[in-house]
Amino acid sequence: MAILSAITTHVIGSDSPIEILQKRAVELELHHTKTWQQLLHYSPSKRTSGGIESQVDDARFFNSPDGKTNPKQELLATIGVLFEPQPTTDSTDLINGSVKDPQTHPRCRFVSREQWLREQLELPKQAVPEWCTHYYEWRKAVGSHSMSLVFPASYLNSPSSMFGHTLLRLDPENIDQGSDWLSWSLNFAADTGDENFSAGYAFKGIAGGYAGKFNSVPYFKKLQEYGAIENRDIWEYELDFSPTELDRMLDHAWELRDIAFDYYFFRQNCSYRLLELMDYARPTLNLTEQFRVTTIPADTVKAVAAAGIVRNTQFRASLGSGIQQRYTQIPRGQRHWVSRIAQNPDSTQSDTFQQLDPAIQATLIRTANDLLTYRSRRTARSPEIAKRRLSLLKQIASLPSEPARVEQPANPESAHDTRVVSLTRGRELDTHYSEFGFRWSYHDILDRNTGYLKGAGISLLEVQLRHYDSGENQLQSAELVKLQSLSDRALIFKTLSWNLSAGLFRNPFRNQNRLAGRFSGNIGKSTEVFSSGIGYALLGVSASQYSELSETYIDSELSVGLLHYHRRFATQIELKLESPMEQSLRTTTSITSNFALTKNNAARFSASHIDQQNERNTHLSLQYRFYF
Repeated sequence: MAILSAITTHVIGSDSPIEILQKRAVELELHHTKTWQQLLHYSPSKRTSGGIESQVDDARFFNSPDGKTNPKQELLATIGVLFEPQPTTDSTDLINGSVKDPQTHPRCRFVSREQWLREQLELPKQAVPEWCTHYYEWRKAVGSHSMSLVFPASYLNSPSSMFGHTLLRLDPENIDQGSDWLSWSLNFAADTGDENFSAGYAFKGIAGGYAGKFNSVPYFKKLQEYGAIENRDIWEYELDFSPTELDRMLDHAWELRDIAFDYYFFRQNCSYRLLELMDYARPTLNLTEQFRVTTIPADTVKAVAAAGIVRNTQFRASLGSGIQQRYTQIPRGQRHWVSRIAQNPDSTQSDTFQQLDPAIQATLIRTANDLLTYRSRRTARSPEIAKRRLSLLKQIASLPSEPARVEQPANPESAHDTRVVSLTRGRELDTHYSEFGFRWSYHDILDRNTGYLKGAGISLLEVQLRHYDSGENQLQSAELVKLQSLSDRALIFKTLSWNLSAGLFRNPFRNQNRLAGRFSGNIGKSTEVFSSGIGYALLGVSASQYSELSETYIDSELSVGLLHYHRRFATQIELKLESPMEQSLRTTTSITSNFALTKNNAARFSASHIDQQNERNTHLSLQYRFYF
C-alpha cells in the first residue's frame, strides 16, 4: 500500500504505520482546526462535557463511537479506518470482521476527509480508488463545471415553503448552450414522510423533530415542482467558484448523501446547510457566521450576493406568473373569455369572438391554454382536459408566433431586511403613549413590497411595549404568528384568500383592557382593483381566553377592505364587523398607510375608530420602522 511505504522510514520502536500517523495528527492538533470542524459539522454545545457536538445525527457518519462529541477520537478513528488495507476489486473483502461490498470501505465513503488528511500529514496524493464505482458514477452524473444557487420564491400555501427555499444547481460543461435542463440539483430538506400539515407537523419542524437529508435529483424535476405545480417564481444565481473549489464541495457532499441531520425550520434548515457547503468550498467566505440565530432563505440570498460570488442572475417565471401577466393585458370587458374558452375551445368560433381584435383573440386563446395546462398539472389526469388542450394547441399553431413576455420583478436581494424595530407615538382612549416594537421576521402586507409577493405577509414574534404619559407601562401585544394571503390572482385561479393570527392582545371593550390569548382565522375572496390594488372580503371567527376567566369568548368577524400599492406607498382601508357572543355588534373602521423612506426605513400612519353600542374609541398613531 502506497501510504504505508511512504511512512516506513519514520517507523520508531513498535509503533505501527497508522499509530505514527495518529500521533502526528495529534501533535498538529488537527482535531482543533477549522476544516476538521467543518468536515464533521461540529458546533459549540452546552449539552456535552467537551462543549462541542456534531449537528449530524447519524451513526454512519462517524468512525468512533464517541465521534459525535469528541473530535479527537473521531480523528484517530478516521485515520485508522482510512489507511487500513484496501479491499480486493474482484471479490468481497473482510473489513472490520464482516464481509462487505468494497463500496462501503471508508476510502469510498469519506473521500473529502482522506484528501484533507493526506495534505495535512504530508502524504502522497492519491485519487479515489477506481473500485469506488458508486462515487465515480455520482460525480459523472452531477457534473462539476459550474454551480448556481436557486431560490424558489415564498409559497404561502405550503407551510414548509413560506419563507422560500434554496437549493444548488450543478451544471455540466455545455451549460452555455442552454442545457441547464440537463443539470442536477443538490437539495437539503426535512424528511417528513407522508405526514401532512398539522399542529404536530409545525411543532416538529420548529423543534427539530424531523431528520434533514441531502438528495440530488435532475434539475428539471425541481423546475416542474416549483414553477409549474407550486406556482413559484425561481431565481438562479450563477456562483463564482473555481473547478477546484467545486470538486472540494462535491466530495464533501458525497460524504453527506443520505446522512441525517436534525432539521430546524428556522435555523438549521435547507439554506443553512448549503451555506456550510459553500464555506467548506471556500473557507474565507464564513457565510454561516452571519446566521447564528435564524436562517431565512431570502436573507441567505442577500448574504451570498453581498459576498461578491454571484456571476449573473436569471429569472424563471412560474406558469402562474405568466398567466397572470397575460391576463392583465386583456381588456377587462373581455377577460371572461379566458375561462369560457378553457371550458369550451369551440367558443372561439362564435360570431362574438370572431369580431374581437385578432391580437386580443390570440392572447385569449394562449391564456386559456396556459390556464388549462396549469390546472392539469395540479389535478389527476383527465381525458376531457387533454382533449380541450389539444383543440387549443391546434388553434395556437395557426396563430402568428409570439415571443414569451414576462416582466421580471425586483430581485430578492433588493428587498428590505426581515427584522424590524419600531418607535411609535400615539393616542388611544384620550391617552397619549409611546411604544417600542420588535418583529423577529419577516414581512407584512404594508411593508415595502419590492422583492416580495404583493398581498402576502408573514409576521413572526411581533412584540409591542407601551409607556403611557401617565407613567403606566404594559405589554400591549405579543403576536406569535400572523399570516396574510390576499392574492390579486385569486379571480382567475379561483384560489381563496385568508389570514390567520395567534398571540396575546388587548381589547379596550372587554375585561378592562386586560391581556388575553387570542386566535383568529378568516377566509374569503380577493381580486384585482384598478391596476395596483387588491379588494377583499373575509369571513371568520376569533377565540379569546383570559387567564383569570374560565370562559372562552368566540366572536364572528367580517372584514371588507382595499389594499393599494403606489410607488413607495402602501395603504389599507378596512371595515371590520365583529359580533361578540356576549355583547352588541362592534364596528371598526381603519386606514393604515406605510411610506418607504429607503430600503430599510419606513414611516407608518394609522387611524381607526371603534364603535360598539354607546362606547367609542379613536386611535391615532405615527410610527418609525427600521429593518435590519
